[in-house]
Amino acid sequence: MQETPIATTHYQPAGLFPPKPLILIIILLAFAFFFAGCSSLAPYRQQKILSGEEIQNIRAEAKAQAQMVSEFYFTGQVSIDGWILDRSADILIAGNREPLKLKMEITHSWGKPLFYLLIRDNRLTIIDFMEKRQYDGEFTAANLSRFLPEMDFSPDMIWSFLRGYPIYSGEPDIHEDRGGVLTLKGADKKTIGTITLTTSKEIKEAALFSPGSPGMIFKGFIMAGEISYAANTLLKDKKENRGMTLKRKKVAFNKDIPDEIFTLAIMPSFKQVSLDDVY
Repeated sequence: MQETPIATTHYQPAGLFPPKPLILIIILLAFAFFFAGCSSLAPYRQQKILSGEEIQNIRAEAKAQAQMVSEFYFTGQVSIDGWILDRSADILIAGNREPLKLKMEITHSWGKPLFYLLIRDNRLTIIDFMEKRQYDGEFTAANLSRFLPEMDFSPDMIWSFLRGYPIYSGEPDIHEDRGGVLTLKGADKKTIGTITLTTSKEIKEAALFSPGSPGMIFKGFIMAGEISYAANTLLKDKKENRGMTLKRKKVAFNKDIPDEIFTLAIMPSFKQVSLDDVY
């Protein structure tokens, strides 16, 4: 006698699996929330946020800041990649803009001198305490790049880097590429710098370029009265992987600096080297 097959059904708890149309709706909603979240994480302010008047105000402020400082000095730290100063050392810099006079003293954190530099009367004097040598010669890019990262050593570029604020020469054309990011172009339409603003439309970071140079970066802008300056400036070398970073701690602007500060005594026990005879 042949047995009749018994029909079986798989038990499915009620409510455990929602109907298929409901599953589809849930999936679509999940995708919608996911992409909405991604859009909120997108790069900050892709749309332009500045009016033409605001851009002109930024241009005017940058131009005013470029002329606002005639003298400065600061203490802080310096590091130079690929040199003995891979580790930070203490630094003191004093500067006078016209005529250009600059004095730099680099020391160990405990005070031992490492490297002194003086630019004055179109002359360059270097005291290298590590090599026990004193160099003297004409102030030229070739002579200076023997000791520091190679860059555009025009007076404006040197002043920009040490003073801590970019000087954009001429009357650059400024336009907003995207929200809060400005590009500056010279008369030849080449980019000479960029400015990045904060959400409150204040300068967050700036860059300054020159032909054939990676340029310099200015970060962490601070106001000292009406004077703006960057707490940190970074210089990249033109040819080698050697950068220089300045970190400012204490600064003073437009204070009278005694002329005797801009001198370097002859070190009689050091070897005297003429930079004009090196090349």
